[in-house]
Amino acid sequence: MPMLLDEPLGLIVERLRRRGTDDASVEVKACTNKLSADVWETVSAFANTAGGLIILGPKRSRRICSFG
Repeated sequence: MPMLLDEPLGLIVERLRRRGTDDASVEVKACTNKLSADVWETVSAFANTAGGLIILGPKRSRRICSFG
């Protein structure tokens, strides 16, 4: 069954920024022109567990992704 967001995407991003890292159900990946090779590892991991959310953004800092 597809995962439905329990909270708005903006709140998820803010939560991750406060924590400074991804969590067990949300993974942030840099993506400008194409998917990075490591995104498929995350897709596989989520497919073999309870699922999760992959957020694609333009760049990722040392702490958490930077949007806009």
